[in-house]
Amino acid sequence: MQINAKKILGIGETKDDFKEVVKASFSRAKEHIAAVEEGIAENKAEILEQGKVIAMLKDDICKAKASLNPQKELVLSLEKDINEQKALISSQKTQFELELNSLKIGFSSENDKISTLFGKLDIIIKRLDELEVKIGDIKSSIGNEGVYSNIHSFNIHSFTKQEESVAEDISSELSLEPRKKVEKPDLAILSASRQEILGRFSALSKQELRTFLTIYELEDGKNSVSYVDVAKKLNLTEGCVRTYISSLMKKGIPVEKVKLNNKTVVLHVSKEFMELNLKNELVAIYYDTAQPNQKKLGHF
Repeated sequence: MQINAKKILGIGETKDDFKEVVKASFSRAKEHIAAVEEGIAENKAEILEQGKVIAMLKDDICKAKASLNPQKELVLSLEKDINEQKALISSQKTQFELELNSLKIGFSSENDKISTLFGKLDIIIKRLDELEVKIGDIKSSIGNEGVYSNIHSFNIHSFTKQEESVAEDISSELSLEPRKKVEKPDLAILSASRQEILGRFSALSKQELRTFLTIYELEDGKNSVSYVDVAKKLNLTEGCVRTYISSLMKKGIPVEKVKLNNKTVVLHVSKEFMELNLKNELVAIYYDTAQPNQKKLGHF
């Protein structure tokens, strides 16, 4: 089958017709190219204009950023000042709380002393009343010849001594210092030689020696030592500790018991014994007498 291209393209059979068709095609193509170039030119102009706007915005952003830097520094400085003030306030709050607690403790202590003083004043008034009754009885006895014959040894000196004794009792009751009752063992051991002293300790049971060393250590740490302290340290009952300490005192080991106000018992190692500096030797004795698998005591 033969295809007629000229017929498909709408070209006439003559040469002139063909030229006209080509000319018209080029003319349309030229118009299209011109339209495209015009559009490109317009887009290019618009892009350039947008570029100018972007450059202006960039310049404004740079200027704004530059103006914000001092503000940023100011904010950072203010933040630093605020943090310092917070730390200072926190420190002052802590100090205030400590001082307040100290004042509370001091007030409580003074309140206890005042209560104790009132109690002692009541005792003094009672003693004075008793003394007044005794003085009245004594005066009555002096005026009664029959009674006087039975107290012929009584004189003004014995009366004065009685008054002094009562005055001492009153002075003791008035004092705010705690009353002490010291119980000491026979400290003849302190006059023995160093070797004899160590021999006395070697004769103790392991638990007795451990109890003594625990008191020595706790007191060496500048603490007031009680039965409870020793019991906690040795993981024993308070009753066991009391038994060991009584045994130590009976054996002449220099442990002292001080009872404060007939209530609290404080334990001490004799000051004279501590001045001998025998702690290391006693620890060595303890470990020598301990069983081979005995774990060493870290606090010694």
